[in-house]
Amino acid sequence: MIREQKINIMMEHISEYVGTMPGYQWDDYREVVDMAFRKIERAEQAEKEEPQTGGAIRDSKN
Repeated sequence: MIREQKINIMMEHISEYVGTMPGYQWDDYREVVDMAFRKIERAEQAEKEEPQTGGAIRDSKN
């Protein structure tokens, strides 16, 4: 599922939860949801680049 589809689902859910959302706020909410997805994607990418150590502390002196 592409990010745009995920954003649409989130916006539908927010709209249902909030009840009525003023039109002028729709774009603001959409931008915040998009930023949240970008942050999640960056965090997932960082995890792929540096696997979890399972709580072990890396010692760069070895």
